[in-house]
Amino acid sequence: MYYHNNRKSCGNRPMNKRIPLAVQEVQEQYTVALQKLYEKNDLESIFFLRIATETGLRMRDIYDLKPSEIVVRKIHKKSLKTGKYEDYPLISEETGRIAEQLVERQGRFFSRDYQYYMTKIKRQFSDPNMKLLYIVSYKRTVGKRIM
Repeated sequence: MYYHNNRKSCGNRPMNKRIPLAVQEVQEQYTVALQKLYEKNDLESIFFLRIATETGLRMRDIYDLKPSEIVVRKIHKKSLKTGKYEDYPLISEETGRIAEQLVERQGRFFSRDYQYYMTKIKRQFSDPNMKLLYIVSYKRTVGKRIM
């Protein structure tokens, strides 16, 4: 069965096209989301967002991360997708401190389900077209830190 995607927009309804964001917009959205999460003192979501930004880990891999897999700011983890150990960049000292605080408080990084963090972080972006995946893919393709 074939689907033709040559349909026209009905009135003011937008087409199903992905709107790419510029690098500067991604950086600004990251900063805005991080500031809002710090205001709410939601360390788990802050940790999730910072790990995604600093390492480029897949979201499911971040959620599956265990305290024993972070050794001196280095992540030693098998990817859930490939089943292989990948070479991830070092996390920042601030992210390491947040990780330590979470482990001291609750013995693990995340206490809620995966979808909670995805939704919570997405709601912090001021641009409705912004996705957490843009931050992760930016880190993978460009290889620079967003900050």
